[in-house]
Amino acid sequence: MNLDDLMPLHVVLWSRSQQCFHIELVSQMIVRNMQICFEDRPIDYITLAFANSYEEATDTANTLKRKLAEYKEKHRK
Repeated sequence: MNLDDLMPLHVVLWSRSQQCFHIELVSQMIVRNMQICFEDRPIDYITLAFANSYEEATDTANTLKRKLAEYKEKHRK
């Protein structure tokens, strides 16, 4: 698989500072990451999953939200 094959995919990202999920196209993520690299800025978003469509990415994000809530509840101090 080459980079062009990845561009139309969607990616599920997590923002640590905002404590929320974000969905965007892989192409958008790569452009943003390049800007961050060139400007030597820290990055807040981490990649959690790839999806073939926005709907699939939304389903994945919703599943991750539930798992995160379960994890936090289980590990609450």
